[in-house]
Amino acid sequence: MDGGLATPDAWRPLARTFFLLPLLLTWGYLALALWLGRPALRPWLLERARPTARLLGAVLLLGVSSQLPLQAALVGDGWADAFNLPLWQLYLATEAGHG
Repeated sequence: MDGGLATPDAWRPLARTFFLLPLLLTWGYLALALWLGRPALRPWLLERARPTARLLGAVLLLGVSSQLPLQAALVGDGWADAFNLPLWQLYLATEAGHG
């Protein structure tokens, strides 16, 4: 089943990037603002990071919401099973669905 970019396997790295990159960048902003920055600069840093944090939150939500259909497509027979609810329930009942 070689479909190039049309296969779920080709989209897995992109979906993980949409999940992990915003998570790490948001953590970095918070670490800088709350722990590494000077106490007098904390409100300014948090205010400056707010628009970026909103954008990263939206990308993170997109990444999280894309994980379950992608995993269902990988476990099932391709994109036809991406929105198959019984397959989602089966996947979430396994050990891989909890890890």
